[in-house]
Amino acid sequence: MQQRSEETRTRIIESAIKLFSKQGYNASSVDDICLEAGVSKGAFYHHFKTKQALFIALLDEWLKNIDHAIEASKDNTVPQTFMQMTEAFPYFFETASENLPMFLEFWLQASRDKKIWEASIAPIDAITDISPRSSRKGWRRVPSWKWSLKLLQG
Repeated sequence: MQQRSEETRTRIIESAIKLFSKQGYNASSVDDICLEAGVSKGAFYHHFKTKQALFIALLDEWLKNIDHAIEASKDNTVPQTFMQMTEAFPYFFETASENLPMFLEFWLQASRDKKIWEASIAPIDAITDISPRSSRKGWRRVPSWKWSLKLLQG
């Protein structure tokens, strides 16, 4: 039973990514997501309280992946971290066509919705709290990430 529930949740998530990327968040309804996923609205609401909760779950998953990459490089020197970032570029370019629309939708919604904005900047706060051990290796605390991101956001 639990496996079926996870499969349903996965179908909802995959359908939401497809629709949000193609039509945008605002143009994609819960009905659209359910139809695309082949699930009932009851199944949708069993897994996600609202469409916004689904969107934030998608954002959280994306940010967790970034957070894992940051955590993996936290004890490295700055040059080592930049080398890791450089090595990751081919992956980013290979997956850009499928991820870019969703990435842009995250930023667009963050500019419109305070709850999504707050969810999107939580990992940035974590980055600015780099440990003193890391700062001895060349890292410096960057002041006001929130201000910089708000500036980018418009």
